[in-house]
Amino acid sequence: MLWAPNPTRRPRRAVVLVAATVAVGVLAACEPTPPAPSTTTTTMTTAPTTTTTLAPKGALAPVEVHPTPGRRLQPGEVGVLAANAGWCWWQSQRAVIAGHTLLVGSVPNPSAAGGATDVSQVLGLDLATGAITSTDLSTNPYRNDDHNSPGLVVDPDGSVTAGWTGHNNDGTLRFASTAPGSPTAWQRAPDVVLPDLPAPARTSYVNLVRSQGLLFAFTRYNGRDRALWSADDGATWTGGWLLTGGPLDPDGTSPVRPYVQFAANPAKDRIDFVASTGHPKDTVRNALFSGYIRDLQVYRTDGTLVGPLATGEGYRPDQLTPIAAPTGPARPDVAAPYDQPDLWGSDLRVDAAGDPVVAYSLRTPDPSPARAGAFAHEYWWARWDGTTWTNRRLGAAGSELFASERDYTGLATLDPTDPYRVVASSDVSPVTGEPLVSRADGKVHWELYEARSTDAGATWTWRAITANSAEDNLRPLLAAGDGTTALVWLRGRYRSWLNWTTRALVVLGPPKTTALR
Repeated sequence: MLWAPNPTRRPRRAVVLVAATVAVGVLAACEPTPPAPSTTTTTMTTAPTTTTTLAPKGALAPVEVHPTPGRRLQPGEVGVLAANAGWCWWQSQRAVIAGHTLLVGSVPNPSAAGGATDVSQVLGLDLATGAITSTDLSTNPYRNDDHNSPGLVVDPDGSVTAGWTGHNNDGTLRFASTAPGSPTAWQRAPDVVLPDLPAPARTSYVNLVRSQGLLFAFTRYNGRDRALWSADDGATWTGGWLLTGGPLDPDGTSPVRPYVQFAANPAKDRIDFVASTGHPKDTVRNALFSGYIRDLQVYRTDGTLVGPLATGEGYRPDQLTPIAAPTGPARPDVAAPYDQPDLWGSDLRVDAAGDPVVAYSLRTPDPSPARAGAFAHEYWWARWDGTTWTNRRLGAAGSELFASERDYTGLATLDPTDPYRVVASSDVSPVTGEPLVSRADGKVHWELYEARSTDAGATWTWRAITANSAEDNLRPLLAAGDGTTALVWLRGRYRSWLNWTTRALVVLGPPKTTALR
């Protein structure tokens, strides 16, 4: 059972975590000051019969790079990657390690340090020297919005491709790439302009995946999920509908918007994905489903063929393999649609055996113990065992970030090298659910925690990464490569997807942690 009502919840006493040995937990005082200012192609294995090739648009041009001299970070040491950064979580990959360089997709906000406006960026950290770069991929014709952050993919020759778009602004997908062995030397690639439906084309998010000799770009296109694939590194693209939330409006728009996350699965030569029924605030009892793409065919995770990728209007999420659905009665004392529980994806990875692993959140109708008017959330973990999904509760996830989006948590991320390691953000203790009142300022803040399991996910042990912070710690990312892992997160204040004042922090290798009491 994913949720049970608790109408008699007693008020919980606030807890203050002790950070005596948590070096990262006192970041507010000890953050380092930022230093002064030819891939082969493969023929598609299934010939599309009803799709069209989209004409690329835009000439190649160099983009601006802002290098910053630095020094090499020691394992466990906290560094400032950017003084002004932000990102969404529906692009992928959000952080990668290419060669000796960590790259992170980001959008700065004009209300934060530096006041950058309408820019999509890639932040870079040279793991050997500590040099930091901030590359402006483009000045967007969009409002400032964290949905404009780019997705990244490391190409077979070691180069990196980035893709981004607006937040329902137009139908243009924008791309950039680096030269092999030069992960900070970016050049713009041709744009792709999607046609009207006849409703004006509106896209959000770009998810890039390299699989089966093709470059895939997945985007939400007027409420449906569109797959594009290229056999010539983005010179030309072919497209097909992947998912739709249900019956289409006459103008071709899907009023129900599935939210989808993707992961390459090299062990099984396919792309795994997880989809929600829709947006939690628009869907009653939002559930999660899974499938994969191989040879341009869509399958349930159990191996049942759903149909070709290149034809039709898109498949419904409930045609895929169910992962989990929220249970429990509605609360009569809570206004709809929040009187019933909802699920939403947080992260998707594939383990070494090729089995998908998911982290997701559950919003209950119960009140949050940390903030008046907010709801109580939980983090959950699920793994496909070859025949079914095993779901386990990780711990309490605390409150939503702001009132206009009741299902926005601080987020959880999975270690790409270890499916039994999770880093999560919460404003309550994940173990006790008690509010995290900081000794620094007497206020409740979101802190970072690490969860590990040694029994295949049956039980989890939590340790604090940050504690007693004077600001919030949000939206963690984990990337792996070059013999290390990197933890990146946002520190500051997130008021909405349009307004944030956060900087990006980074730790290489295992962060210093302390056990919870």
